[in-house]
Amino acid sequence: MPVAQEGPDRLGDSSEAPSLTFPKLTVAESRSHFDRLLGALDGQILTRSSMDALMQFLQSSKNHPEAANFQKFCRWLGPQKTTDDILLALAELLRDKIHDSVLPPEQWDVIWRFLVFRGEGDRVQSVLGEAWDNIGSEHAMDRLLDHILAYTTDSPDKTHRILGVLSESRFMSSLPRTHPLWHRIYTRLSLNLNLLSFAGHFKRLNGFKLAEALLHYWALRMADADKIPEMLDFGNEHIYHYASSPRKDIKLVIRDFYKLQANIAAKTFPGREARALVNLLVVLQQHDFPCTLLAHELLQLLMAIRTGAFVWRVFSRMRGRTGLKVPARLAETVIKWLLSSPTSIGRKELGRAWKTFVWFSTVRLSSCPDLPLRMIESGQGNPWKIFYMLNRQPVTETVSPDLRPRVRMTLFPSHIDTAHRIADAWSSSPYQNSTIAFRRTWEVYRFLQDRGAPISAVLSRAMVRAGILRKMKERSGISVAQLAFVLDVVKRTEGEELARHLDRLIQSILSQNPRLGAKHPSAEPLTTENTMFMPRPMKKRWVKITARRNKFRPSVERSLDDWSDEQKVDAVLKDLAAFTEGHSMARKAIGSGLE
Repeated sequence: MPVAQEGPDRLGDSSEAPSLTFPKLTVAESRSHFDRLLGALDGQILTRSSMDALMQFLQSSKNHPEAANFQKFCRWLGPQKTTDDILLALAELLRDKIHDSVLPPEQWDVIWRFLVFRGEGDRVQSVLGEAWDNIGSEHAMDRLLDHILAYTTDSPDKTHRILGVLSESRFMSSLPRTHPLWHRIYTRLSLNLNLLSFAGHFKRLNGFKLAEALLHYWALRMADADKIPEMLDFGNEHIYHYASSPRKDIKLVIRDFYKLQANIAAKTFPGREARALVNLLVVLQQHDFPCTLLAHELLQLLMAIRTGAFVWRVFSRMRGRTGLKVPARLAETVIKWLLSSPTSIGRKELGRAWKTFVWFSTVRLSSCPDLPLRMIESGQGNPWKIFYMLNRQPVTETVSPDLRPRVRMTLFPSHIDTAHRIADAWSSSPYQNSTIAFRRTWEVYRFLQDRGAPISAVLSRAMVRAGILRKMKERSGISVAQLAFVLDVVKRTEGEELARHLDRLIQSILSQNPRLGAKHPSAEPLTTENTMFMPRPMKKRWVKITARRNKFRPSVERSLDDWSDEQKVDAVLKDLAAFTEGHSMARKAIGSGLE
């Protein structure tokens, strides 16, 4: 028997296909010949070129449909390792067979199921979409859908592939979402899968078609809670929303929805698609259908398939409608999403997260602890905003009065942890100088002390960084009172031994360059004799250094050796920086010692 020639890249292109030399075969001979071609591939690495002879035989008219060679080939190919080129060739073969009407519809099922659940590449889905358009008969499409959906498990991956193929079909894309074919698909696939599992499919739909699909196949099913009340969390109070019994006719909901959609479609303005989605929630709320679950899943879906501007437009419109009571849980989800952008977060995203926090007075700081930190890192964390967030304490996160005498504080550990992280971020913020950074850190320290909260090593190291290390690096000088205060905080927080170690580091720096000391109003410089562990001598008269750099008293004029002294000072400053960053107590989980 002659060997078939190598076929073209696209098997469906009959104009370039070589003439096949297979003799006329019976059904039994067709099966036998196919078995020989299939047996020649056993133990080989499957490639497109190695399967050309087999593919050309399947494409030829000598492959009798009664031989069921396609089904045998799919079963044989199932456990084999295949490439996208092989699957693409099989998909093109199926498309051409359906177009030429030479393959009975009963034999499509196995090939369709194999390709839909096995195909990985987008090209395979595109060719299968063309094959679907070649079917032509809605009855045949309906029968094929029944067969594919019967083998579909509750797997988001398989659901994504099925919807990907149907989305590539021009015929299916032109149908309304209420068509019987789409009704069969959505009804079957939406039983056990949430909206996020359909993200790849819904990404192709505009806001109007998406709202239509949600209304008919998800909204009413989510609202039907079998007499289970819907709890709305408003911080200080919980509202249980029971659906009216009996409910209003669903036809009225659909009628009012399409009436609102018609008003929007007749106008041209930005944000039409966002308003179409919000109108769906408004209509459900007007007819007393609980829609909190739908709103939550809708926002999660939009976060996966749309831009941040579109999601924000939908959320702000939901918040602006007085009939829609957006719970705090939904606002917390939006804030977390705005702060979890894979790219760098800009001022616009931070501004939107801050607006959401202000709009919803029941949003807890513990649910979005990264918000104040990101604002400080970007330079938007002014003290009014940060302490506005720190002072928000819902009833659920406040120590009850009967427990306060025992625990001696009013804050929960999560709130204390967030305050420590804020102090640490302020101490190293590049948008403030050392004086402002130390003042902000001190304000957090006072905030915790006023509420009886314990102070951990994180806050004491933040004070050392802002009040001592940064001031020495800026050559701005440190006041005696400030140094004594910081050392006292370190002593009470981390022990006297570590405080003495810090004091020795400061002594080493000042002994090499006394000009790093303080320009105190009393004209008393900061020396090693002023620290908390050394006796305070009598005050001496020192020359007050003016703002002009070059007018020093001759006894303290800058010498040529000062450059080498500053190199020594920088080396000790590195040790001081290691003290603030490298100690094990400061590197522990924030708030681990706050119980």
